Amino acid sequence: MRHLDAIRSATAVTVAAAVLLLLDLLLPWHRAAVEMSGVVDRSTTSGIVTGWGTLAAVLALVTAVVGVQRMRSGSPGRSRSLVVLALGMVATTGLGLLAGHADVEVAQPTVSIVVDTTLWAAWTGLGLALISAVAALVPFVAETRGQAPGAAAPRAPA
Repeated sequence: MRHLDAIRSATAVTVAAAVLLLLDLLLPWHRAAVEMSGVVDRSTTSGIVTGWGTLAAVLALVTAVVGVQRMRSGSPGRSRSLVVLALGMVATTGLGLLAGHADVEVAQPTVSIVVDTTLWAAWTGLGLALISAVAALVPFVAETRGQAPGAAAPRAPA
């Protein structure tokens, strides 16, 4: 019974991290700014809800739905699909982190300064995707080792 509780808890962590990632994807991930005292003061932020971020959001949503279905049914299946979805979230979130940027345009022909900073939400999103993937691995490893809920415990030779 303790084993079943651990699998349920791991699945709940997978779902929670996926839902939090969905919310995190709405935050700005990159900032660009041009600041010159008295002349120019422009800044902008951007999220990753386009491109890789859209795919990460879809994978996070599907991960959450599959995880909730798994918890409701109580069946040991779907661990492989959760692992694949969670690893896909890690990959697309990482690519979104690396490929994302924010642009600032300045009308001054002599000023050309671009500073692109990755904000805390980007690193938080990557961390949430990693947490979801590690938590999804717990039931998968348990099932591949033959410790699936309902499976008979190995017996010592008599």
